[in-house]
Amino acid sequence: MRSEIHKSLNMPKLIPGKVFIASCIGFLIISCNQYPFENKKYQKKTDNTEVILATPKGDIRFLLYNKTPIHKEHFIKLIQSGLLTKSKLHLIIPDYTIQCGYEYKKKKMIRNNDLQRFTGKKIPPEIFPEFIHKRGTLAASRLPNESNPEKYSDPFQFYIVLGSLQTDFNLDLVEKKTNQQLFYEKFIRTHPYRVDTVKNPTEENLKKYKNEYDGEYRREFLKFKEEFHYTQEQRTIYNTVGGLPKLDGSYTIFGELLEGADVLDSLCTVQKDEEHKPVEEMQVNWILIE
Repeated sequence: MRSEIHKSLNMPKLIPGKVFIASCIGFLIISCNQYPFENKKYQKKTDNTEVILATPKGDIRFLLYNKTPIHKEHFIKLIQSGLLTKSKLHLIIPDYTIQCGYEYKKKKMIRNNDLQRFTGKKIPPEIFPEFIHKRGTLAASRLPNESNPEKYSDPFQFYIVLGSLQTDFNLDLVEKKTNQQLFYEKFIRTHPYRVDTVKNPTEENLKKYKNEYDGEYRREFLKFKEEFHYTQEQRTIYNTVGGLPKLDGSYTIFGELLEGADVLDSLCTVQKDEEHKPVEEMQVNWILIE
């Protein structure tokens, strides 16, 4: 039966020894396709810290910012620990971001001492107005404000900005929304909304308390001086290079693309499922250039 199948498909018969050799060759070919970067050596192109994201589509070179030393050192330690070796691109969302990093699993934590050093670590935000979410920036993911008002960064998850070209009208809207959020965060810190301070919590008293609270919010907001504004240079970058301005001021950006913009474009073309996960596993390697 096996011979008939091979004959009907025009396939040669393989003897056991040849099967083994063919399997080895196939494995080597697949390995080379997935990891064309393992034995490659890289040279620095600046005086700053540089890292390479080696992908099946090519290499992307990033510069790490000195002004975000906590995130920079943490990222370097992650690479040196091996946790980001042969990691994955989890999500590729065109015009938005590429999500990457280490997939945290409790089972691995028990066996991996390197992982234990990073698990549960709180990384404080290092957010600066001069760093914007232009295309190709490297930033730290985090939990949303509701459960993470301090904006601590996730120790394992990162993203690369794709975004899209932005108009000045869009940037004006982002400025307005960001300033409203900044005011809200400051107001909440100094005026916590506490219904338990009402001694007699009837519906009428709670309504009165809310009206007073809302009135104070509006009065304070009228006095608030807007703090967040894009420079003309930043607007030009968003107009010509593109990015994701709605994330500005909320996440720590700790690096930017130096080379490999064409690789970013290629990654966006890979086949993805409905949840933006690559259909074929996209294994990558983060390399520190020393």
